[in-house]
Amino acid sequence: MIIREAKEEELLTIAQAEEQIFTGSAWDLETFVYEYKENPFSAIYVAEEDGKIVAYGDLWIMFEKAQIATIGVLPAYRYKGYGKALMLYMLIEAVGQECEEMTLEVRQSNAAAISLYESLGFEKVSVRKDYYKDNHEDAWLMVKGLIG
Repeated sequence: MIIREAKEEELLTIAQAEEQIFTGSAWDLETFVYEYKENPFSAIYVAEEDGKIVAYGDLWIMFEKAQIATIGVLPAYRYKGYGKALMLYMLIEAVGQECEEMTLEVRQSNAAAISLYESLGFEKVSVRKDYYKDNHEDAWLMVKGLIG
């Protein structure tokens, strides 16, 4: 497995993966292009296996705070360590840029993702009501301290 920054020509592949993973609430290609080209706080990373992108994540670093804006693993590659490896990579990036904490939102029904995040030291701190517009599901706001 290789984890690295995404290339511009891979954004369509990433957007197609996002659509497959997050039906109903997926970011479109235009959003990924904006994140890549115009959002000064964004860095998009990919995990690849045998030359194929199998996971991706968009990490925002805004001064002392880091946020996982989106992260996804293709269904055929879940439960094989790609999501955890990508999360660890982005945590290291955030620590390297002296971030004090990392946050993310996750569907309350996504037990697998919640378990992964908790295994990495994230804690549920509050509820984001009606966060997902496709089905009006609430999200957990999860936070991990990065200093001390």
